[in-house]
Amino acid sequence: PATFESYVVLARATANRAVAAGRLEPRRAAALIELLNDARAQFLGVSPTLEERSARSP
Repeated sequence: PATFESYVVLARATANRAVAAGRLEPRRAAALIELLNDARAQFLGVSPTLEERSARSP
């Protein structure tokens, strides 16, 4: 549990690097990041941050 947040941050960064390298489509990365944000919110029992909510807006 203490390292959960770190893994979420690393997964987001990995998705962003994969997009930058052309190995992952931006829409797929957005879906992955949304999944990570939801898992984080559920695991920590918190609401998504403003940044996480705005990332979902088209």
